[in-house]
Amino acid sequence: MEAARSTQAVKPLGKWMKLNLLLGSALPFLAGLSLFVGTTQTDETSAWTIDSAITAATIGGAYWAGFFLTFLSGLERVWARARTAIPPVFAFTVLNTISTIIEWDRFHTDSDSFGTLLVTYLWLIPYALGPILLIGLWIYQERLPGGDPPRQAPISGALRAVLAVQGLILAGVGIALFIAPLDVAGEIWPWELTPLTGRVIAAWLIGLAVGVACVLRENDWARSRPAAVSYMFFGLLEIVALLRYSDDVDFDSARTLLYLAFMASVLVVGAYTTWASSRGDRREPSPATT
Repeated sequence: MEAARSTQAVKPLGKWMKLNLLLGSALPFLAGLSLFVGTTQTDETSAWTIDSAITAATIGGAYWAGFFLTFLSGLERVWARARTAIPPVFAFTVLNTISTIIEWDRFHTDSDSFGTLLVTYLWLIPYALGPILLIGLWIYQERLPGGDPPRQAPISGALRAVLAVQGLILAGVGIALFIAPLDVAGEIWPWELTPLTGRVIAAWLIGLAVGVACVLRENDWARSRPAAVSYMFFGLLEIVALLRYSDDVDFDSARTLLYLAFMASVLVVGAYTTWASSRGDRREPSPATT
């Protein structure tokens, strides 16, 4: 199969999908800025007020990690090296839209501040239209001529096993947290969450699990780089958020220690995969002309 594909023209990352990824990366960057930096001003800088600074920083860190996934994928020229971004972005966007609908009354839609209203609708409109737009672009992208280049180097079996375990944990916790945010957070999360923040965090965990599944499916170092960088920054920024607001958690609690250990494992795996995906032959095959 790989030999047959190598004789085809390589499918490029189409200009519309590229534009969507690059422009779309501005939103997670700005969301990360308002939440990871402006953790105590979310009544003005966020689409809804987050009273817990550690929760705001945690969500903001996830958005900044998501920025690397979409931005770096948008810089690729070959579709096979960019497409790991699409399923996790789609999953996260759909789940966040559901969260928004459930907790609509929490959003600053009636704020007297123009800046706060602008931030609020910059959140609401993309999540309302994003899934529909992404489906259309995805279908268009798949219909472009060309195939996949041969895999340069499969991911090692040991790392695939670790990623599979991490993905199952992310998916399990994320699904449970999305369905019953208060009950699950009370049992396993290191600090208190609200239904809305619980579901937003859950959407990120599920999105990451989908991203891990995509990396395992692609099974190629060169196709994993955007996802690997995003994964690395997710682990790093969540640890920074935890240490930054260490007074908000109990470090004698098993929940806190398990959370910290898991995020450290994400950081290590993400850093190793980033290094491995950047070394060796990263020359891109020439894509077909769009």
